[in-house]
Amino acid sequence: DVAHKDWCETERSNSNSKNEALEYDMTELKSKVQRLESKDGELDTAISQTETEMGDLELAMTTALNNRNAENGVFKQALKDDSDAVMLISQALEVLSEQYALLQKQPEYKSNPDTPPETFEGTDTRRKSEGTGILAILSMIKEDIEKEMKVGSEEEADALKAYQELNADSQATVDALDAKIVDRKSTRLN
Repeated sequence: DVAHKDWCETERSNSNSKNEALEYDMTELKSKVQRLESKDGELDTAISQTETEMGDLELAMTTALNNRNAENGVFKQALKDDSDAVMLISQALEVLSEQYALLQKQPEYKSNPDTPPETFEGTDTRRKSEGTGILAILSMIKEDIEKEMKVGSEEEADALKAYQELNADSQATVDALDAKIVDRKSTRLN
């Protein structure tokens, strides 16, 4: 009986030691689970923040595209209006030049038929300068509009280039954020 009693006490002692070791392991695993759950929560929060950031950036990209399209529409309309104005001024210059040329060559008839007619050439310089003054003003307006069209086209090209750079940078950021989300999700699964 004594031998059996010693054997039982030894087994009980071993069993108690195993229970203590298992309880310790269980406590360690519970704290590890809590740390993983905490890390999982942090990753979920980080993923959510990254997705929000990515959504905001995509919204900003869409807004930038809409603004760019609106600006381009305004530019195209202004360019068309300016082209139409240049065409009208060119036509006016042509018609007025012809009219002033005719007026300068037509003689003026006096009330007395015996008096020879006088032309504008050499006799009335004021009328001659009126025509050239109006033609000069119209020519200057035409040149100004053409310069405005050139400057507008250059500004449009610069705006398009700036938009394309912004879009490329934004797309690179979206791609980086997407990769970040994928990385965090894979970290979460491991």
